[in-house]
Amino acid sequence: MDARRRLDKMRRLIDVQERLCRMAEARLVEIERRQAELARSQSDILASLNEGEPLHGLFVETMARHLHRLAGHAGELEAARQTQAQQVLQEAMKLKRVERHAAKVARSSREEEDKRSLAEILDALQARATQA
Repeated sequence: MDARRRLDKMRRLIDVQERLCRMAEARLVEIERRQAELARSQSDILASLNEGEPLHGLFVETMARHLHRLAGHAGELEAARQTQAQQVLQEAMKLKRVERHAAKVARSSREEEDKRSLAEILDALQARATQA
């Protein structure tokens, strides 16, 4: 029964680790989405700076400052993306380790169950032999 409890614990641990891995992946996807959104904003500002509208000159300085802030934010997002990508990799590695350990526990549990079944069969055969 001990091996069965260990196996159940390992299954719960795998579930938790899978959730942690999915959460890390979701955070990475969110960062990448924000990066794409930021790139679109930068592209829009650059496109508007390249247009030759008459009143455009009034807003060049403001747009340049905004573009500079976006560039700084892009650097922060890239650093966050790299950190999160590392976290995703670590969580995936943890999951693989837990799965390998769970496979060992499952194998051990099966072996224990097989030994118990064999012992029961041998006991039954021995009981039959002594009765006959």
